[in-house]
Amino acid sequence: TVKASFSIKVSGPIDNKPAKLALNMSKPGPPFAGIGGNFRLQSPADPASIAFNLENIRVAWGRVELPLSAWQPSENAEPSATTDTSKLNRNVRGAMEMARTLAQKEIPFVISDWQAPRWAIVPQPRRAAGAVSIPAQRIIPEKLPALDKAIGSYLLYMKDHYGAEPNLFSLN
Repeated sequence: TVKASFSIKVSGPIDNKPAKLALNMSKPGPPFAGIGGNFRLQSPADPASIAFNLENIRVAWGRVELPLSAWQPSENAEPSATTDTSKLNRNVRGAMEMARTLAQKEIPFVISDWQAPRWAIVPQPRRAAGAVSIPAQRIIPEKLPALDKAIGSYLLYMKDHYGAEPNLFSLN
């Protein structure tokens, strides 16, 4: 548990002039597609919340996790060798099932990897006790081909075994 408090003070002249807003109707922006949802399974309460949103809100876009660290925890593993989906890591199976649910509902989705496998990232120095920031992780350049292969095998497995294919990909 971490606790912090901040006091922010500003000074300067206040601009009290009315704000002016101009709309150029001859150049409309892109249409509003609707509500998006982050369908990452992180807590036991998530499935019920996700089910409620999918049943009661028109979800225009979704985002699911690509748990690459669980899919390929070691560089030389061949996770796509199994055709028995029940033998998949629980997080991997849950993420792929979530992607399938969105695909079946014809909801386009982004698949995001929030954390690359340890074997692919530059080691971080130990943080001081009580540090609350999350340092950025850098990919080891020589590991990019293996990382590409791991991502590709995940996406192909999800397509072949769950019938789900993302519209977009992000490596956060």
